[in-house]
Amino acid sequence: MRAYIYILIAVVLQTLWGIVLKVLDFEKAFALIRQGQIWDTAFLEQIIPIIAYFVLGLVIAIVISKAYKLLPMSIVYAAWMGLTLLLQVIVDVFFYQIPMHVIQYLFIACILAGILGMKLSNPKSIQPVEIEIDDSVD
Repeated sequence: MRAYIYILIAVVLQTLWGIVLKVLDFEKAFALIRQGQIWDTAFLEQIIPIIAYFVLGLVIAIVISKAYKLLPMSIVYAAWMGLTLLLQVIVDVFFYQIPMHVIQYLFIACILAGILGMKLSNPKSIQPVEIEIDDSVD
């Protein structure tokens, strides 16, 4: 259960990271630096998203690594990316007013069904495959 809490935290942070990427403008920040306006409020408005980008990236890596230690990587990654996609769609539709088509909702539902299938499948029932490699040269 703790792993899924880590995944949910990472999903929220990843969505925030996506929002930061949307407002991030390196070109404007570098232009303000070249103009010597690093004490201007316009530069502060540019540097905050840049700092948030790096801090969120680091925190996401820390949190998701904790989930990776508790569950198989395939399940963690599928849940993390799939749920992040869902939350980013919600942000796009309700916050940025981006219209979605019915077919897009259908495909998002397919992704969520895949995540649920990964979660409900019993990884213990999957047996490892032993592969023998013949490295003798004829």
